[in-house]
Amino acid sequence: MECRAVVVFLDKRGRQKRKLSSTKQALLDFGMDEAKIPSIIIRYEHMEQVLTMQGHVSLFGPEISAGKATISLKEQGVHVNISKADPTQLRLRLTALMKQLRTSVDRRKLNQDEEQPTSLRLDPRIRRPLGAIQLNQLEPSSPPRKSCKVQSQAGGNLKRPSRALRAVAEGGVVGNPAIDASLTPEQKDVLMAVLSGRNVFFTGSAGTGKSYLIGKIIEALPKATTVVTASTGVAACAIGGTTLHAFAGVQAGSSRLPVNTSAWTTAKVLLIDEVSMIDAPYFDQLEQTARRVRRCNKPFGGLQLVLVGDFLQLPPVTKRGEETQFCFQAKSWDACVHECFHLSQVHRQRDRTFVDILHRCRLGQCTPSDITYIQRSATHRLDSSHIRATRLCTHVKEAKQINEQQLSKLSGSSKLFTRSDASPDVSRSSLASRVEKVLELKVGAQVMLSANVNVSAGLANGSRGVVVKFDAVGWPVVEFANGREETVRMHTWRIRTAAGRVMECKQVPLRLAWAVSIHKSQGMTLDALEVDLSRVFEWGQAYVALSRARTYEGLCVKRFSAKSIRAHPRVLAFYRSKFNLC
Repeated sequence: MECRAVVVFLDKRGRQKRKLSSTKQALLDFGMDEAKIPSIIIRYEHMEQVLTMQGHVSLFGPEISAGKATISLKEQGVHVNISKADPTQLRLRLTALMKQLRTSVDRRKLNQDEEQPTSLRLDPRIRRPLGAIQLNQLEPSSPPRKSCKVQSQAGGNLKRPSRALRAVAEGGVVGNPAIDASLTPEQKDVLMAVLSGRNVFFTGSAGTGKSYLIGKIIEALPKATTVVTASTGVAACAIGGTTLHAFAGVQAGSSRLPVNTSAWTTAKVLLIDEVSMIDAPYFDQLEQTARRVRRCNKPFGGLQLVLVGDFLQLPPVTKRGEETQFCFQAKSWDACVHECFHLSQVHRQRDRTFVDILHRCRLGQCTPSDITYIQRSATHRLDSSHIRATRLCTHVKEAKQINEQQLSKLSGSSKLFTRSDASPDVSRSSLASRVEKVLELKVGAQVMLSANVNVSAGLANGSRGVVVKFDAVGWPVVEFANGREETVRMHTWRIRTAAGRVMECKQVPLRLAWAVSIHKSQGMTLDALEVDLSRVFEWGQAYVALSRARTYEGLCVKRFSAKSIRAHPRVLAFYRSKFNLC
């Protein structure tokens, strides 16, 4: 967390002995040594100071909303005065710190004979930031007693702890997403790194919960200063954001600054989903634009970055004959990204054999037995009595043509459902690529949900079914693959633009599902899919198609060969260096 940190050392009489500060912003973090003793780590421009927190520790935050707080270490005779910090990050960090201090006290009560002596030292063993602590595993304890007033360096008295910090001491901020029990330990590590102010890139194979974690991160960050974007319109709409190009306001290769710079200057956090589809030159261009518009020479103009995507899936779109330049090859990448995380726990598929084969396909390392296993899926019969498997196509045009042909073959009249836009700008937003302007349906049409309708009942984005009738009002009644019959009515989509304005539109959350392109299937989970991989043309395209299947039994692959599986060697080298993936 960036802030101004002044460390005041007191003598035995409480008078100032020396002071440590810097005219520039410092990087403050909380950590634990190998003895699990909480510590404060302060990194100045030319040095680092580590203070262990043993004995009586008091937190004071009368102006926490202004980014100010004081940590008092009574036994050491040290005050750490914090100012110019982001208020939200400061509150969340102090919440985590108080929980860790309470746990540390409880542990020492149980092991008093092993209690370590109080000390103040530079400790090279500090390795793990507090942001990586699994907060849901902390032991419960009774709230600490209210702290008494502590003498300040000027000889006066500090004010009583603020209501916000008293709430922290009594159990933390209500609804703090950092303790969400639904997150896995590796997801919590990412979330806490983000909340600590670090620039992070996190990746993972298909189905590891990247989109779910994005939602939790968005919930945790302040809406007014967080810009949520994605490289494609479909991905942007799925997370309630805008496209990166719409936020940036600059075209690739252009040297012009954006006309409207307010979004750039007010933002503190920029989240980019599907960053793997952004090429290196455009990333560098955005980095330079951020410096110029924000008038700050720090990497990316001082913006905190949260980058998400899997470089082993679909690559950036390039012109014919051009070499692919991945985002991590950008000149500014290393300066902009502090930490990289790889999510490994797969939630989409449960069959361990299938998961392992998909993992090897992702890395382009299919064995002969893997190839035989996938080829054997061509014999699977996926069509039920009236719900057919969705066909994944390598090209968008092919998928659209199949859907139109199949719809025209159905007898009976069509019903048209027109999107209702709250404002004219919707047609130029990411909603336009996600939500059909005009949806044409007939009885017998194969459809899938384009939004979560009733997740507990198994009706989520990607759930497939068939229109069996229209009710008295005219809404489509769909029988889904799980046997449930549901009347599907208007759904409201909302996104937040880079300027902070909320856009919304309404439409029946269905799309024709005889076929869908592999590119548009990213993020989907399908219970029955058929794919012909003889025409794949992109790195990672075959892996994206295969990993959409929830189960091996729900997959039918035609004309599959080892040549279909390709992983880019530069991506493999990058992942090997960061995550030791073989």
